[in-house]
Amino acid sequence: MAKEVKSLISDSGYKKSLKLAAISGIIVFVLAIIGAIISTLLKNNPQVASIWSVFQGFFINLFFILFTYGFYVLGKKYNSKFLRIISLITIILTVVAYLGSLYLGTTIAPEVTNTVNAQLQSMGLTAGVEMTAEQAAAFWAGIFQNSNVLMLLSSFGVYLLVISIISILFGAALIKIRKNIKYAMTAGILEIAGIVTAVIIIGVFALLASYVFQIIILFKEAKK
Repeated sequence: MAKEVKSLISDSGYKKSLKLAAISGIIVFVLAIIGAIISTLLKNNPQVASIWSVFQGFFINLFFILFTYGFYVLGKKYNSKFLRIISLITIILTVVAYLGSLYLGTTIAPEVTNTVNAQLQSMGLTAGVEMTAEQAAAFWAGIFQNSNVLMLLSSFGVYLLVISIISILFGAALIKIRKNIKYAMTAGILEIAGIVTAVIIIGVFALLASYVFQIIILFKEAKK
């Protein structure tokens, strides 16, 4: 009797975790759309836009962590160590990336902005003015000599590389549990295809489709 009660409580907690993860996935999507709209409206007010960016980033990352935790729970249920590890790495990477963006945004980014403005001023140009090919070449040559610019670009490049590798592994982890979960194969293939073709428009649509299937997976598993 005690084992049955424990199993019932455990099953209830499992379903609640997955439902929360699925809802969090939807919230992330909605916040991203709202955030993009508000950021556009605030483009002429950089100080307010900066504050909004921090606020938006915090909640998007918070709900994304809850969303990702749902797949850790799935990995635990179906005894997929691969999915559990990738999910935990994704959560840790999300926290590190957010904290890193706060640091770079408050220390390096302002210096890069000053460097860009100084370079434009030295060339007798202003922001938003179309450059000739020669002016553009001279502008970027001067910009890339700045250590802060190189640090910001290299940090972004490393982040893109790491997140791409993790996303591919996450897709592979989903494919591995295809026999247990409906749409896992579809979501996994779309995830990998989206990352591989991310440089073209089709990759973006593939990633969005994969994300939708991941939310569907969480909702369906929560109802089992």
